[in-house]
Amino acid sequence: MKDKRHTNLQMIINNQFIDRLTRYGSRVALQIGTKSYRYQELMTQAKEQAKAFQSTSEIIWIETEDPLAFTIRFLAAQLSGNFPMIGVDRDAFELKTLQITDIPFFIGLTSGTTGGAKIYARSWESWEAGFKQINQLFQFEKIEKILTSSPLTTSLGLHTLCLALYLGKTFMKIDDVAILKMVDVPTTLFTVPTFLLKQIDMLTVSPHLKSIIFGGGQLSAHMLAQLRPKLKTVELIEFYGSSETSFISFQSLNHGKHNLSVGRLFPEVKIAIDEYHALTVKSPYLFGGYLSSTKSSQPKQWVVDDLVAYESGQLYLLGRQSDMIDHAGNKVSPHDIEDIAKAHCQACVAFGVADPLYGQTIALLMVDPSHKSVLQEHLAQALPKYKWPQIYLRTEHIPLTKEMKLSRTQLATAYERGEFDAF
Repeated sequence: MKDKRHTNLQMIINNQFIDRLTRYGSRVALQIGTKSYRYQELMTQAKEQAKAFQSTSEIIWIETEDPLAFTIRFLAAQLSGNFPMIGVDRDAFELKTLQITDIPFFIGLTSGTTGGAKIYARSWESWEAGFKQINQLFQFEKIEKILTSSPLTTSLGLHTLCLALYLGKTFMKIDDVAILKMVDVPTTLFTVPTFLLKQIDMLTVSPHLKSIIFGGGQLSAHMLAQLRPKLKTVELIEFYGSSETSFISFQSLNHGKHNLSVGRLFPEVKIAIDEYHALTVKSPYLFGGYLSSTKSSQPKQWVVDDLVAYESGQLYLLGRQSDMIDHAGNKVSPHDIEDIAKAHCQACVAFGVADPLYGQTIALLMVDPSHKSVLQEHLAQALPKYKWPQIYLRTEHIPLTKEMKLSRTQLATAYERGEFDAF
């Protein structure tokens, strides 16, 4: 049974978002191919679907990538006083044990700053605070359409959708760069660098594409040099952040970039850097904490999984505290891959290998591996495609450091020297 007081409070908070959408009436909210859906149409369909959620538990799973179905289900969950859960496999976690102590705008999945998948909560107030700043900083009052190439079940994809709806813009989810030469109103694209680089030979843009905002994976100077000739009239902006922090810093790339730079701090973000270059962030945009079987609460600050320096108003990334693999803008925990692969070998280690297109490709090193086709099938069943290894290697033993510790960085170096056999 639902707690009525909890549900009523949830609906009050959600209505802060819903109320804005009802103001936009006949404006176009979604464009899917040649078909458009107005705000009033979305609200009518969402209210109808919300009736079916009135008697359900507090969690409403949203797994579809269809923009219309996703948006209606997300809004219906809000209207019914429930919690949308995005990108979380309902069979992978003991959800009944989660302690939802605050009122989340949605519940999502992140790899976390310590590796391994974690369920987290995001409050409406934290995202609204960021939306207001984005609207001012990037002059979105002049923008009519907001696009993303990121799946809606990811932080960047969902953030882009909610930003567009909050501002009363037209939202589009795109999978092909050909769309970019056909936009006919002032438009912004939120994307990861590899989306454009993978299709760079076909990349031609309309003069109505005013800006591209890159997130998810850092854009190197080499990548920027490849893209700039194709995007001469487009304002290029890069932001640095995570699911836990939202925006931390940003920068314009119109005059190039230093490879380590992630720009100046986002408004109202405060940072502290210790003697070991570990970064702690305080801002109004922090997430609501990880959910577990123990009580969780809104963090007042967050230690980011990166080593940084801050000089002359610019933030610089020096390296990673963990072994997370940065593949095509996605943060991939090697443990997720190893947990599946260990049943098919004596021992295994996943690590990232530098790649000019994807940032890092995923390598899987195994001792006495079994059939590759069976392993790949099990990986495909258990993990999303962006977590599948691209390189399979075999070895007689997993090399360790002199201190008898595992170093994924050293494994990547050994791979580049050709010390492992392909499997």
